Amino acid sequence: MEALRNLRRRKLRAALTIFGIAIGIFAFTVMGSMAEKINQLVGGALDFWGESISVEPESSGGFGGFFPVSVTDQIEALEGVDFATPSAVVLFGNPEDQGFSFGAPNLVFGNRLSQAWIDRVQEQGLEVVEGRFLQSGDRGKIVVGSDLADKAELEVGSTARVQTREFEVVGILQRSLQFTDAFAFTSLEDTQEILAEQFPLLTTSDVATGVQVYGEPGADLDQLAARIDELPQVRAESPEELRSQIESGTVIFNLIIFGVALIAIVVGGLSVINTMIMSVSERTREIGIKRAVGAKTRHILAEYIGEAALIGFIGGLTGFAIGWILTLIINDQTRGTGTVLFTMTPRLALGALLFSLVLGAVAGIYPALRAARMNPVQALRSM
Repeated sequence: MEALRNLRRRKLRAALTIFGIAIGIFAFTVMGSMAEKINQLVGGALDFWGESISVEPESSGGFGGFFPVSVTDQIEALEGVDFATPSAVVLFGNPEDQGFSFGAPNLVFGNRLSQAWIDRVQEQGLEVVEGRFLQSGDRGKIVVGSDLADKAELEVGSTARVQTREFEVVGILQRSLQFTDAFAFTSLEDTQEILAEQFPLLTTSDVATGVQVYGEPGADLDQLAARIDELPQVRAESPEELRSQIESGTVIFNLIIFGVALIAIVVGGLSVINTMIMSVSERTREIGIKRAVGAKTRHILAEYIGEAALIGFIGGLTGFAIGWILTLIINDQTRGTGTVLFTMTPRLALGALLFSLVLGAVAGIYPALRAARMNPVQALRSM
């Protein structure tokens, strides 16, 4: 309570110091919630694809390409393969209408609707909140992610237009806050027909843009990927390679967070140090009286470090609250477009508040030591 009373005695100076810390924590909160969203997308991708092998056409280089669906049979014949499912991926909207978007683009995955694949992807988290999931033999049916449903204003029973084709929406996926919220799923045959229209020079419509391979229990997927890679026309990506590629994409965001935290340390820390040094100078006589009546070094240290920590905490709480409100407003404004930019997590909230508290306490150590080491006689004479 004494620390709070001391802050009230110098309201303007305390407010300016709190404002300096709040700016840093505000930036930390906003950028941190964006990084949490990216990490969530990365985690979702690893959960969805991390236990399987992704196979692409050898010449695609990761940017599209085709191979015959018969490649799937060659892959399934290899030892250690449980089953493989071919897929053909197309954009949900017309390619010429696509612009820049944050996060995953709206894609439609056409898959061979075997019961094995249906069971596996539902185990991996594709839960339907409305309607039903795809079934073997479905044609002209589509299941859409929650963000895509919001963006295209789709509901169960409505019609979704995928480029030139119309599909009946039979299911809406549970919102997962991950990349699958922006995707849709249909049958392989339906997306093959879209590809045939989009690429009229294809000599056959019986093509795939990729194959997802699931190993038998206990199989070494990295070794299995190496064997698949030896087949003609294909390039296999092991779970370890996929993990490395996906996680490398988060490095830049982690560096941004580090940079913002560094700015918060410099701006907020210097503000606290300056405020507390001036407070020590103004309260020299008060410190001398306390030392003269028996206050020990630890008492003086606790008082000034506690006051600095309180400044840091109030500044952090203010910056965090403003940042959180801003992310909620932006998410609400962009949700209708199928884009959610920020994710607030308990880890980030606790980290922002603890960071500001520790920042204030550490910044107050030097002024506190200066006060604690003050000679009581000289302190009393200075006034």
